[in-house]
Amino acid sequence: MSSKWSTKRILAWILIPAGLVTGILVWQWQLETQPSTLKFSARGCKMNALDEGASELLKSVRKTWKNESTLLVNAHVAVNCLLEIKSGDYKTEGKFLTLKYRTYNPSPGLAAACACLHEVSYEITSLKKDDYEIRLLER
Repeated sequence: MSSKWSTKRILAWILIPAGLVTGILVWQWQLETQPSTLKFSARGCKMNALDEGASELLKSVRKTWKNESTLLVNAHVAVNCLLEIKSGDYKTEGKFLTLKYRTYNPSPGLAAACACLHEVSYEITSLKKDDYEIRLLER
């Protein structure tokens, strides 16, 4: 004689929903722990950092959320005229997003007493959407 609620049926009612919940939790965890990726670009000398309007460009940082996890940031930095921007990186610390850029001198041994404005662009994906305070740092 078989009972309407056999052991197999009870286990199925318990294990199937538990498996679904576990799968959803693992999927959500993977989304949250997925490493962020960065696309970085820098444009060459835009203008002398002492020119009129340069100080306003240096103060402006434009940030736009492309979607729920992709942040676009455009800014200007002043760099010695002989230096070029080689690469970029970033670091999050709570509400702060530090955007880093690395310079190099393609003509070692030469020096110049001038500064150029360069436009830097950062596209960070898989980033938790938040109202970050942006800091720019030469490293």
